[in-house]
Amino acid sequence: MKAQVDLPVEAKRVPACRKKFVAERKIMAEKICTICGKKSGMVVTLVKLRGKYNPTNKVRKYPNLQWLRLPSGKRVLACAKCIKRTTKI
Repeated sequence: MKAQVDLPVEAKRVPACRKKFVAERKIMAEKICTICGKKSGMVVTLVKLRGKYNPTNKVRKYPNLQWLRLPSGKRVLACAKCIKRTTKI
């Protein structure tokens, strides 16, 4: 029996209609602040109705990430709080 080996995305055979999607997926950066490591989190909003809390859907909230150029010349994704902090230094 042959053991299955996971190949990188580039090495797998991809249909022509999906090649653009795979290329975009490689380019997209993670939604994580490179300075403080802040990332998305789940939020539950509670709606109070007639003295009781109704169950509501969970929503994923993402940090406010912006591109920031560091003094070294490197561009990184940083959250708004880190951008404010770096400008005050």
